[in-house]
Amino acid sequence: MIYNHDGSRFACTLPTNYDHLSDKELDSLSIGLRRLQSIINAFALCEHEDFKKEHKESIKKVLQKL
Repeated sequence: MIYNHDGSRFACTLPTNYDHLSDKELDSLSIGLRRLQSIINAFALCEHEDFKKEHKESIKKVLQKL
């Protein structure tokens, strides 16, 4: 399950039936979802001013660390 920064569930989620996926595909999906959650968390910490042009470089640095 993917969660928003405040702990609420993300509004758009996939069905929980993954029976047709292999173990390798499930592992890849899990890794991808963790990375996506990290990106969501990083953007949740941003303020409106962070999206102005002069702050773009600092945001890029944060995302590169993920």
